[in-house]
Amino acid sequence: MVASSKKSHKKAAEIRAACESSHHLRELRLPFALAAQAGGVASDRINMVLDYLLLTVTRCQNSELGQGVRNSLRSVSRQVHRTLRPITSPLRPVADLARPLIRPALFLALVVCLGLLLGLVVLTAPLWIVVGMLTWLIWVPLGVVAAVLGCMGAVVVCVRVCTRSPRVRIQAHQLWQSAAQSPIGDLILFKAPQAQF
Repeated sequence: MVASSKKSHKKAAEIRAACESSHHLRELRLPFALAAQAGGVASDRINMVLDYLLLTVTRCQNSELGQGVRNSLRSVSRQVHRTLRPITSPLRPVADLARPLIRPALFLALVVCLGLLLGLVVLTAPLWIVVGMLTWLIWVPLGVVAAVLGCMGAVVVCVRVCTRSPRVRIQAHQLWQSAAQSPIGDLILFKAPQAQF
């Protein structure tokens, strides 16, 4: 686990070095340089924390307590299967006949449930609108906190996926190369060369 994270960090550093070496004569403008530096540090920290958490989870699963819980769950599951087998085996032909009907039945149940929920929302609208207006001091900050945490989670997942997948890193490097080599990208991303007197 730790060796694979070191390899991925090494590959990410190589790609970063390739990006920097291809434009070593030009210097990034300050906002882009700060964003690149902050992104590199943030992705390294996020990957380090996630690797540590995954390693801790793996250690817990492989500990004596984790193995004991896993073995007891397996034995309970086997016992439930053994107990229910005489009941479920005669029903297997019926289940095989009903299998094609499962998706339409689930869709119909979903439509009915959503219709009932929508009807309930419409009928009780005066009540929940008043309650919502009276309790906005509670749910608006909770909504803001939930939105911020959701965005942070999305950033963590994005960083993890983009820094772990070699295919994504190669695509990002190619995108960076095409943007940096275009005239508009050169004008926006890099400082103009200083005239020497």
